[in-house]
Amino acid sequence: MYTTSHTREFQPAQGRRNAPLRPSTTEFAAQRPFKEKRQNKTFFEIF
Repeated sequence: MYTTSHTREFQPAQGRRNAPLRPSTTEFAAQRPFKEKRQNKTFFEIF
């Protein structure tokens, strides 16, 4: 019983903690290249 309870509590905790961290990393990584590309275009236009 203890093992089942421990595993049950561990799985939901890890899934909940990984869920919010995964989207955050994806958004950050997607925003990084997008911002760099936009800045590069602006720099070229100004030049």
